[in-house]
Amino acid sequence: IASTEGSLWALDRQTFQMSLVSGDNVAKGEHEDFLAEVPLFSSLTRLELKNLAEVVQDTELYDTDEAIVEQGSTEDRGFFVLMDGSAEAVIDGPEGPRVVKTYDQVGDFFGEKALVESGGMRLAT
Repeated sequence: IASTEGSLWALDRQTFQMSLVSGDNVAKGEHEDFLAEVPLFSSLTRLELKNLAEVVQDTELYDTDEAIVEQGSTEDRGFFVLMDGSAEAVIDGPEGPRVVKTYDQVGDFFGEKALVESGGMRLAT
């Protein structure tokens, strides 16, 4: 759930997997520069960053309190990297919803399991 208005960088599983073996797309310098600053991608080579940047989907904007993904969903929307704003992981349980993690730093990410696990169910909203 977006806890403030913000934007995320998104990547679905199929595109991610294709990016690992293909580098045919037009380079997106802005995405490449952003990805180079994300600690998660610090071990990637410049070529790997370029290939990943070429398949990045456009920035997605979310309003405050808008769900980005839904707990229990199996949709293939994949992986998100915070560009600005903030978000929270919320788990709905017997005692109601509770925030289990806050994402408030540029480069914070979530949904990484969706990149490698086919048909996995979302553990949080």
